[in-house]
Amino acid sequence: MENKELLQFDEEVNPGYELAEKYIHEHDKEIIIRPVEEGINMNIRDINFYKKVCQLEVLINENCELFTQLLSIAAMVKIHEARKIDFILFRDRLIQQLLVKPSSNKDSGVYYERTWYQGFDLKSSPLRVNKKMRHVVCLFTTLSHKVGLPIQLEPFWDIDYQCFKVPFGCLGVITGRSDLHSAIDLFMETPTRLPFALQKIWIEESAAEKFNHLMKWKTNLRKDEIEPEILSCCTEAYCYENKLFLFEYAADHPPETDKYVVFIETYRTVKELFTLYDHRYYGISIWCSDLILSNEIAATLSANLIWINDFNNFSSPKISNTYFNYVSNVKFTVTLERTDEVDEVLKLKNEWMQKSIECRKVLMSDVFKGHDISKQLEIYDVAMNGVVSVNGDRSIMCIEIPTGLIYFDTSCASIDFRLISSIIRGNAVLLALFNPTNEELLIWEKLINIGAPIVKYNGKRIENGEFVVKKEYFMNKVIVTKYGSIFAN
Repeated sequence: MENKELLQFDEEVNPGYELAEKYIHEHDKEIIIRPVEEGINMNIRDINFYKKVCQLEVLINENCELFTQLLSIAAMVKIHEARKIDFILFRDRLIQQLLVKPSSNKDSGVYYERTWYQGFDLKSSPLRVNKKMRHVVCLFTTLSHKVGLPIQLEPFWDIDYQCFKVPFGCLGVITGRSDLHSAIDLFMETPTRLPFALQKIWIEESAAEKFNHLMKWKTNLRKDEIEPEILSCCTEAYCYENKLFLFEYAADHPPETDKYVVFIETYRTVKELFTLYDHRYYGISIWCSDLILSNEIAATLSANLIWINDFNNFSSPKISNTYFNYVSNVKFTVTLERTDEVDEVLKLKNEWMQKSIECRKVLMSDVFKGHDISKQLEIYDVAMNGVVSVNGDRSIMCIEIPTGLIYFDTSCASIDFRLISSIIRGNAVLLALFNPTNEELLIWEKLINIGAPIVKYNGKRIENGEFVVKKEYFMNKVIVTKYGSIFAN
């Protein structure tokens, strides 16, 4: 093995798009949308409806390879990536939407950049289609008709839609006790599109030397060149396919390269990791063989999806649903001017959280005596905020947690149980009062008087600011733990 330079990898085998090309050739003319028939109704209370949905899911799985190739073409990604991510999300999204009562609302919905399976709205009847997804959805519609589901198509590209960019990707965390081989293998194959892309890796100092040794071993036969300017700004650099992994990059400017860059940094203790975390990632992949430590990291770090000893595995409706909730909530934020009211409400929140959650519930119940919200609070279990399921070699914990600080505009929303329960659970509220009724004013004053973290906000909404506040009350957090990696080392 002395002459490593003589070894070369075979060219990547072209996976082929034979099924997709044949389907497009044979069915392209069917993409012309027929006029919509009125009166279509899918009765979700009919037991036969659920049987048909189950039959449809079986047909979709049987046509997995064809769907995967069509999705690969639509999303412009490799077939293995489309199979692992796009197909699963596409299938679960459609099945979940079918099980929700179709709405009469014919709004075009929202199209998310580079997320082609969001380019349709199944809750409306007929099914709306954009150009990128037309062949995929045509196949889905054909299968739906086979099982007796009367889904129709309507051209989506003739309707105005908004584009929202998914802003953040994923973070990798590698502890001193972890399966480094598996972590590196998955991280090297990371997609380069948000939000699935790995943006940064934090690795514990005690594992850094072995990590670098393995990265060199797994990438040193690659012929890709790394720019000298980039090499001079980091301790180590590794190139794999179209990705660049930079260890301890120290320049004050982004690297100038056409490759996708993943930054790698070290941390000394878990406490330091918590301090360094910047709360902006959509997903986190934690690699740790210590169950207690991995659970502590997963519980402390804020993200919608957390994988323990795994990454970008969406093979459960609970996981895929969390992804779609994240994408849907990207637009539910507001950028505000940072004023003294912000510091005031955060101080009130700290004081509010010193009270027990049962005490907070009692205080809220007193405010809403005689109100419908009071009846809901009576049966509200403040300790129940999640569910756990075990499936084979994985456990999935689904948690609903408060977003922390919310912006509440009285011209757009009214006081309801979900808002109140979120304040009980730990949300603080920046309150923008616009023409409230006397009854609403009285309730807000009572809430402020009991010490609830609510402050009237007099600042301005600004464009492209750095202080971003949620409008959503809760964030769905899913922690997926894969077992078995403890035996890897």
